[in-house]
Amino acid sequence: MNITQLRILRAVAECENYSRAAQQLFLSQPHVYVQMRNLEKELGCHLFDQVGRHAVLTEVGRALLEYATQILNLEDEAIQMVKDFKRLDKGQLTIWAGPMVADYILPPVMAAFKRRFPNIELKLQIVIHGAEISEKSLRLETDLVFLGTRSLPPYSVAERIWNSDLVVCVGPGHRLASHETISVDDLAGEVFVWYAFGGMASRMGEEALRKRGLEPATAMLMESPESVKGVVKGNYGITVLPRPVVDEDLRAGRLRALSIAGFFARYAVFCYRHAMRRLSFPAEAFLQMAREASAGTAD
Repeated sequence: MNITQLRILRAVAECENYSRAAQQLFLSQPHVYVQMRNLEKELGCHLFDQVGRHAVLTEVGRALLEYATQILNLEDEAIQMVKDFKRLDKGQLTIWAGPMVADYILPPVMAAFKRRFPNIELKLQIVIHGAEISEKSLRLETDLVFLGTRSLPPYSVAERIWNSDLVVCVGPGHRLASHETISVDDLAGEVFVWYAFGGMASRMGEEALRKRGLEPATAMLMESPESVKGVVKGNYGITVLPRPVVDEDLRAGRLRALSIAGFFARYAVFCYRHAMRRLSFPAEAFLQMAREASAGTAD
């Protein structure tokens, strides 16, 4: 018994005629008739009686039609379900991201994604270190991972999504806040407040300062960017953070950006996925929206 035979059974039952059923299904009348005879032979019983010009269901035929209807309805539902997934009317998307990416870079993309695809269940999980991500978790537990690191293992595929300038910041009452441009010599004796889990951002900030001849003295390591900014807003120390992390505070005057002659550093965000997995429809759509949101920054 197959789906085609069940469709023919339903059509013949509705039309009570093999020829009209064949027309309805765009099949030949002999093909319809042979399929029903084969099905009867397989089941070992008659499904139709020929009463004049009418093909009338037998008792067994009526009982089988009920099951056939259920099966064909399930087939229709299954086809509709696949269409819903393809149209992104159904599905889920799990994203893992580092804290700074999750707090300052992804939220606008997530909001835009949910406005466009409200029926997709979207989950975001924060990961502190790339080492937390195993082959199994990347294969089974998440669709996309966004991190400011290149250290994930070889079973992953990486794509650079964002580049962000690193900004040297002080509080509005800091002695250097009013200077338009300074040299690294002006930073002598200053202490730095770093985001402990900043990964590449913190390391690249330190390296860029060292290239200018300054060995930054660490005064504090904080566990969140907001804590770092809170200390620096209180006019203690200097910090280096990606521009999306400090933009709002710079506009509001709660922080001041220092222009240091010769200082330039950028923080890159990469999107990772398992090398052997195809992207789901939601993941493909989200990644495309992330690319569009970051257009021009990943060069």
